[in-house]
Amino acid sequence: MAAPLHSGDCSYRVHVVQLAVQGQSRKCALGTGELQRGRDAADMSLLSSLRELVTAEQDAETNASAGVLLQRQSYRALERAGQAIRRLHVSGAPRCGLRARTLLDLALQYDADLPATRISSGDIVQVRTASSIIIEQAIVQRISKKVITVSCDELKEANMSTGFTIVIAKIGNEITFRRSRQALQDAERLPSSSPAYNVRCVLLAERPIAVPHALPTFDQISGSILSSLNERQRDAVRCAMASTDVALIHGPPGCGKTTVVVAIIEAAVRTGMSVLVCAPSNVAVDTITERLAAVVPRIRLVRTGHPARLLPSVLDHSLDELVARSEGSKLANDIRAEMRQNPGRLEYRQLRADLRAMETRAVESVVGKAQVVLSTCVGAGASDLRGRQFDLCIIDEAAQALEPHCWIPALLCKRLVLAGDHKQLAPTVKSQVVLPTMFERIHAIAPEPAVVMLEEQYRMHESIQRWSSDEFYDGRLVPSDAVRHHLLSDLPDVKKTRDTSRALVLIDTADCGFDEDDDDADESKGNKNEARLVARHVRSLLAAGVQPEQIGVLSPYNRQVGSCRDAVADACGGPVRDRIEIGTVDGFQGREKDAIIITMVRSNPDGRCGFLDDQRRTNVAVTRARRHLAVVCDTTTVSRLPFLQRFVQHLRSAADCRSAAEYDHDDDDEDEDECDECDQGADVPVVEPSARDGAGQGGKARLSAKQRRQLQRKAVAETGAPKIAERPPASTFDMEAARATIRGLRPGQEVSFPASLSSYERMEVHQFAEECGLQHGSSGADRDRYCWVRRPRRDPPVASRAPAAAAPSAQDRIQIADVLVVEDEDGNDDDEEDGVAENETRTPAAAVKPSKNKRVRKKKKKAQASAAQDADAPAAGVDEVEQQLADLNIRPGRCGHERCPRSTLTVRSICRFCHLAFCMEHALAEVHGCGRAAQAGARSQWTQQNARPTGQPPLSGTKRTYVASSLEKKLKEMSESRQGDRKPKDTGRGSRRR
Repeated sequence: MAAPLHSGDCSYRVHVVQLAVQGQSRKCALGTGELQRGRDAADMSLLSSLRELVTAEQDAETNASAGVLLQRQSYRALERAGQAIRRLHVSGAPRCGLRARTLLDLALQYDADLPATRISSGDIVQVRTASSIIIEQAIVQRISKKVITVSCDELKEANMSTGFTIVIAKIGNEITFRRSRQALQDAERLPSSSPAYNVRCVLLAERPIAVPHALPTFDQISGSILSSLNERQRDAVRCAMASTDVALIHGPPGCGKTTVVVAIIEAAVRTGMSVLVCAPSNVAVDTITERLAAVVPRIRLVRTGHPARLLPSVLDHSLDELVARSEGSKLANDIRAEMRQNPGRLEYRQLRADLRAMETRAVESVVGKAQVVLSTCVGAGASDLRGRQFDLCIIDEAAQALEPHCWIPALLCKRLVLAGDHKQLAPTVKSQVVLPTMFERIHAIAPEPAVVMLEEQYRMHESIQRWSSDEFYDGRLVPSDAVRHHLLSDLPDVKKTRDTSRALVLIDTADCGFDEDDDDADESKGNKNEARLVARHVRSLLAAGVQPEQIGVLSPYNRQVGSCRDAVADACGGPVRDRIEIGTVDGFQGREKDAIIITMVRSNPDGRCGFLDDQRRTNVAVTRARRHLAVVCDTTTVSRLPFLQRFVQHLRSAADCRSAAEYDHDDDDEDEDECDECDQGADVPVVEPSARDGAGQGGKARLSAKQRRQLQRKAVAETGAPKIAERPPASTFDMEAARATIRGLRPGQEVSFPASLSSYERMEVHQFAEECGLQHGSSGADRDRYCWVRRPRRDPPVASRAPAAAAPSAQDRIQIADVLVVEDEDGNDDDEEDGVAENETRTPAAAVKPSKNKRVRKKKKKAQASAAQDADAPAAGVDEVEQQLADLNIRPGRCGHERCPRSTLTVRSICRFCHLAFCMEHALAEVHGCGRAAQAGARSQWTQQNARPTGQPPLSGTKRTYVASSLEKKLKEMSESRQGDRKPKDTGRGSRRR
């Protein structure tokens, strides 16, 4: 086996280039036979390397699949790893779906939720019991909260029973590798009479790309969207239409590559060509399908592939849906109805065979009439397209596809167009064998007229795209006028703040003690300090009016993604966190957001950067942002890599540079970046940040938040604007301090927040109070509206509240806590005042006000002053009992279940085994984790209830021995007596015979 070639080794590509050049320069010197032998050797060298790649990838995927892991791990371990789901049962009878596939619903018992898993729609799984395999290969049709539906071709009905416990395990996809090997074998044996022979020769470097003498003019190409293209995009369309074998379209980020692909498809269809469109992923294919259906609605297109892997928006164009709407669909439905009425095995099999034959003919008819067929690269090798030849094949995102996969559609066409960007993420490789992609290899040997690079981008602000353009694209990228200077503050309902008025922000954690998490057991890396900085920046953008859907948080490491999710949830709340896309860089290619926050994670004294040295991954991360890019990193650590050092230099020269220490020392000024002069109308100059290569070297020093507010107040006073001393700026609100204050409330204490809070900040206060199970609400109107939070005076015991007649059993005690209505300082009942008509939000406990439990307590002024001091004073610390509860993960007033945020102050159930309070959803012992204790308790209770009292003391050892021997003797006598009774009968019969 040849040694693996790494991504940084260009010897393979140089070898192919040399083959192409030598084949042309020595054509006159070599004889025909010698030249052919040289080409055959080159073909074998390339194809053998590709076969080696396929074998290595298959071995790597097989070793990582559940089928092999089962030999070393248990089902439980696989389920914890997200590779399997255990203890499933058949839910309902199997049914017949489209294309005669069998659909099987699987669920857990007792209507329980499925566990967290990595299995998703479209994955290939194996369905089995503990002793046998039911379905060798099935496809996950859909997965919901409680039910997972799998689709298969054959089902061993003899092994199916509702009594079996079923396990599904994710397995490798052998179809991908089988089709790749078949394509490489076909390429080696392809005859010269094949329509794809010219494409095959160019891809194997047997001949150069044919350059057309003249490109068609714009008037010679028709299309509805051609007029909206820029000059380079039109050149790309003309190049693709004029090519006779292979053409390349190099599309950097945001340059409208998908638009060009759609324009080529439309132009080709208008000239009568049949088109095959492929991409390495289903998402990329669905994106083109959506765009094509919207731009050219009358075109006849078919999206092949399993419906479980398709987006809902393209299902109307899927092959299965079109077959279901075909002329023979009514007859097919009649056959399905007959199959349900005749469950017998022989009749069922015959009807199923008839249905499959009928739908096969319908598939051939639908595909034959289609003008455009769309599929993944591997999906092009399916039986649906077998024997079909296309005039043009377009492979989008070709730089992200392994070359063996690209050979599958390449052999089905007369002309091939490769579109992609080899400066972005490479294809995912699981083995150690790394080869250049087909796009990268052909790009190195293609003549300039056969390659068109798009240069005008429509996504990024000029300062965001400048580094990527200079670093990867020779400075050729040019921003469109529409996006050159756009910012977050230009969006509707977004305030102009320091963050929203900057396109680039650098938050430097160098020398701030923000080292990465030290955990050698986990291969992935994390940095919780950086995650908290990310959360605070996200909260600042949200406070300015940026919508959560417009924000994305990216990290190269999976572990940091989890840390960022937790930090954002703590800072902004779970519902807001769910609307913000937080993920890895690899899963974000082809996507964009108005605001992107990147956390680089690595920060260590040794300067280790890990796989941050992947330049293409950094290029993808930076170019996802449209209007705002914030980078959180340790510049000292990441600058160890030369290309990241250039990136840091670009940020220092073009970005708003900040130190992470500012976020620690200015906690009370967390939202300091809000430009209040924009709201007040004061003419206050904005102090631009200085470019700093060191600690504030060069330029003017940046004013602190307090100094800027003083300047603003001074300017407002000079302009004669009215002063509002009692309403501090909104930027002074610190949610972290508010959370600490709310946590520190003692029973009976209440805290009010100023009227300067925005509606979003009041919502955060209400949400946190709800999570803590406290009473909360809003009072006042318009500019004087403020919110308050109150902790009830005590959590009274249930025994003194509930009547004895209505008390539930000890096993299922449900406690209903009373509501204490506490007076204000003036003695007026809050809940009886007119202020209650104030759309306030209360906990369920606060909504109930039984009159018999109202307590009117008159306090002296001294006591009131003392209580006020206690309320204003911050919590001195957590006492010993509270600390012990926190160490045991026990949350007073909250459900004892680990992940349940519900309050138990109003209604709760006390478990008699663990003595914790639970909400009604987790009240059963089997639900919250006391199942074994409940089982043992029930067994003990049954034993005690069914035991028969003897009324005598237990026998001693001697008496027990005597009783046992007497019993044995008695049994022996009874046995002998029964044998004696049978002897006379035998004797009588003998005498009669004599």
